[in-house]
Amino acid sequence: MRQTKETINLECKLTDKEKLEYSKQISEAITRRAGIEDTLKAIQSQKKAEIAEHEEKINRLASYINSGFEYRMIECKIEYDFKAKERRWIRSDNKEITKTDIIPEKDLQEELALKNPKKAAKKNPDELFKDNKDPAKVKKNKKDKVNKTAESFRNDETQTDVDNKTTNA
Repeated sequence: MRQTKETINLECKLTDKEKLEYSKQISEAITRRAGIEDTLKAIQSQKKAEIAEHEEKINRLASYINSGFEYRMIECKIEYDFKAKERRWIRSDNKEITKTDIIPEKDLQEELALKNPKKAAKKNPDELFKDNKDPAKVKKNKKDKVNKTAESFRNDETQTDVDNKTTNA
């Protein structure tokens, strides 16, 4: 039996209704594609940041391994050697001297004040030159000194006269 029918893919003119339907489908596809591309960009950006974070960690740890050390905050005790005028920082973790320098002048003065408290008694520089005596007493003391000096001079003269008379007699 011979074939009497066959379905063939042929060109067909679109109607306005079909054109409108295809336009809507194109618009939806474009919107979905843009959304997926934005999602892809966001994911790529996030993943790139995660990769960069791991790269930084890899580089930092490799640097530690290659150099054999890393920097850490370590508490240190400061010892003062006032004879040598030197201070030393000693690590609390392994007791090594990590740094030395000259003791600042301020600290040297402080140590001197602790050893000689009488010299350091007047802390205010203005008090070093201030006369703490009562002015009325100062005048009286001056008069007394003058009177005592005059009296002792007279006594010396009298004693000299007595000595002279004794020698002449």
